[in-house]
Formats: sequence, structure tokens, C-alpha cells
Amino acid sequence: MTLLCKLKSHIVFLQETHFRSRRIPKLPTHPYRQWFHGTHPTSASKGVSIAIHHTVPFVLNPQLEDSEGRMLLVKGEISWNKFTLANLYTPNVAPARWLLKALDTIQHFAEGFIIIGPDLNMVLNPTIDSTFSKSQVGQQISSLHRKLQEMQLIDVWRSLNSTTNDFTFYSNPHRSYQRLDHLLISVSLLPLFSAAAIGSITISDHAPCSATFILGSLPRCTWSGRLNKSLLNNKCYAEQVGSHLKS
Repeated sequence: MTLLCKLKSHIVFLQETHFRSRRIPKLPTHPYRQWFHGTHPTSASKGVSIAIHHTVPFVLNPQLEDSEGRMLLVKGEISWNKFTLANLYTPNVAPARWLLKALDTIQHFAEGFIIIGPDLNMVLNPTIDSTFSKSQVGQQISSLHRKLQEMQLIDVWRSLNSTTNDFTFYSNPHRSYQRLDHLLISVSLLPLFSAAAIGSITISDHAPCSATFILGSLPRCTWSGRLNKSLLNNKCYAEQVGSHLKS
């Protein structure tokens, strides 16, 4: 919590929270008023959570989680705009295959703008996102890129740092650096993002990935409808309204 506050994070995607369904600890509601969790019923080896700062006017609609504690989808509104927030913790085994299925689920569930904060446990572009010399672009990764293109999702960090190489994880077995953590967003949101950065590895073995989103530039609804109470003094109008309410 101290680190999240220090980073001034407003929408947070956490992986490997290690919460069981019946043993979620009581988390502070300040500054994060809304917490959502995806958990495994018996195992604490996984777990994903989304935290939303109290200054973000998020109005919750449905949410969806899998039974393995690897995927959490939250749907709602921010400043009169529909958003779908997705948090994914991809398995180490066959990550591209699992991710393709998860993206299908997101595609059917999502409404409005999409923001995904996943730990992919794989790199999207092996030639530039890893120092492992044997990295090659496989068929499944090509399918994954086609799926992201179909859903109009982009890697916001790479889009804003096209000439930079940076990494979020160090693999001891491969003795290589890899960028496993991403922020995937609807391409229409990109003009609203002013910066994206990769932090330092501190309390986790992964470095945090962050992006600055200018919420104020979203269109706001300034009109507020209100009934003209004098209309209720009109007997004919009042009877007409009453008949519609009864039906």
C-alpha cells in the first residue's frame, strides 16, 4: 500500500495476490475505496486484484472472474464512459494459448473502452522485449498479434516508447531480461495517454509498469434532466403519467 501511494496509482492491477476465496484480508478503504478480487477457492498460489482510488468516479456494473484466480474482469463507467478493466495472470505453461482464450472471454464480456493490466509470463515481441538470444516469433504469438489487432488493442508502453528497450523481469534460468508486464488498451484511448514507464524491482520480482491517463479529457455529460414539477398540477398530464406507471 505504501508503494502504491508513493507511485500515486489510481487504477491498480495486482497479480499473485495469494488470496483464497474465503480468506481475503480486510484491506484499507483509503485511498482505495473499491477492491475487486479474482481468487482460487482452495489454493493461494495465484490471485488477481483490481483497486480503484477514491478520486476515480468509477460506477460498477457486472464483474466476472474465472475459477482459477487468473482472470478478473470488471465493467463500469467513468465520467459517463463505459470501461472494461481486465486483470490477467497468465500461466507459465502454454501462455499464448491461454491468453487467446482469455481475450475471447474479454471480447464477449467487454463494453466501451478496454484496459488490460496483465502479467503475460511471455513477451509480445521476442526480438525486442527479451535479451534471450534464442527468442523466436512462433505461430501462437502471431495468432495473438492478430487477435489484439482484431480487438483493436495496443501495448501502450511500446507505443509511447517505440525506440526504447526496457524490461520488467529477470530470468535466472535463461540469464535474460524480459518485458512480461504490459498495459493493453483500446487504440482509441491512446491520445489520452501522455506517458508510460517501467519502475524498479522492489518488493516483487517484477517491476511495475505504469501509464498516465488524462481522465479529464474524456467527454463529460453536462446536462442533467429534472422533472418540471409544475406539470404535475395539470390534471390531464398527471393522469397520463399515472396510466404509464401502472402499465
